[in-house]
Amino acid sequence: MAERYADHDVRLTIFSDFELFDDDLDDIFNRLKGFPGQVHAVVLSAEPPPDLRGENISITRISHDDPLGAVAAAVHRSLTATRRGRRLSPLHELRTQPSIPPLSPENSSKKADL
Repeated sequence: MAERYADHDVRLTIFSDFELFDDDLDDIFNRLKGFPGQVHAVVLSAEPPPDLRGENISITRISHDDPLGAVAAAVHRSLTATRRGRRLSPLHELRTQPSIPPLSPENSSKKADL
């Protein structure tokens, strides 16, 4: 679907503990790094695996002791990443590294013309 809509700002949000038992973990992480858009990995109650790091991957950690609304703030951040003038919850301001880019450079001029 991402390839079919290559002229759109494509995003993928994943909620997982990333404690994977697949036979070929390298393939999974390479597919995420090769995704033709931004990936927002919301890591639940675990350390993000080192292989999850990539130029197009933003990571948000959610733990059991996080305040109520932390998961909702992560969902909100992903859903509104391309909206101009968005306001983020203070629950999420410092939680995502690196910050999710609001618009990809190749799509920002298209959206400005709308």
